[in-house]
Amino acid sequence: MATLALLQTSTDASRPEQRLPSVYSQILAVQSRDRNAVWNAPRFAAADVQSRTLKRAVLADADFVRGRCWLDLHADSSYALQIDMRGLVPWSEWPMQPDSSPVRVKLEATGQQFLLQTGHADSKLWHFDVSMHLTSDSQPFDVVAARYMGWPELPWGWMLAWTMAVAALLVGLAAVPGCPTHCAGRAGGRHGA
Repeated sequence: MATLALLQTSTDASRPEQRLPSVYSQILAVQSRDRNAVWNAPRFAAADVQSRTLKRAVLADADFVRGRCWLDLHADSSYALQIDMRGLVPWSEWPMQPDSSPVRVKLEATGQQFLLQTGHADSKLWHFDVSMHLTSDSQPFDVVAARYMGWPELPWGWMLAWTMAVAALLVGLAAVPGCPTHCAGRAGGRHGA
């Protein structure tokens, strides 16, 4: 539905792509190049050649300190979109509350990283992490989620309940009258026959 707004006439009909940031909040800025022009910025010129060859959008530049990246798409004209890296994550479908979750989440690429969710990264005894590549070829980022745990954060209640349940089951099996003798007697009786 949001894309339908792009089809409406604007006051500046020559540059409809300038309405993209109002429709998609993760797009911060749009630059365009006409078919016969060249990019002034070398990062866009190199990405434009790559985009034309691969026939898809490519990452032109990434600023991990500010959490911004530029995507270049070569079509009839060429476009460069500045993207907010936080917008790469569909927060409405995110399973954790970013401000209170103990899980630390970051985007990584080319040895750099951008922190999306601070989590609790104190020095703890155990560290668990999961890494997943973003599905878009134009955004070569890995999403890395890490959970740090210490002794107080272990699920002591569940572990105690499990131990007590197993102990009760073993005591119950041992209390069944004649089970060990009966089972041994049957096994011995078969061999004797």
